[in-house]
Amino acid sequence: MNRMQIGLALGMEVLGIEVSKENYREICDATFLAERRGVYLSPSSVNYDVERNCAYSPMSHESSGDPSWNLFYDVCDILEDRENGINSDEGWKMDEGSLERLGGLRKDIEREGLKALLRKSQN
Repeated sequence: MNRMQIGLALGMEVLGIEVSKENYREICDATFLAERRGVYLSPSSVNYDVERNCAYSPMSHESSGDPSWNLFYDVCDILEDRENGINSDEGWKMDEGSLERLGGLRKDIEREGLKALLRKSQN
């Protein structure tokens, strides 16, 4: 895992979202909402689709970046390391400001849900 992937893993832990392929949509939504609050958990671009009310991470070539990278690959790298017994995020901690913002986001997610917060974020 690189440092940004460690940040993504730690951020999802604070938000109470398991890093898994099955939770990819939830990870995208939460990453987008974290960015709206000033906490950048991934170097991958995360956009919002108004019609579907969901966040998504386009392949980077769609946004002039590395042609083969998006948030899904960050998730896969985290999972691969964990499956191989590599806990790269062990010993790392988020800064207090990020922890505070993500803690507030977690409370909002628990109270309102990701989809309602996504809709609100566009107002």
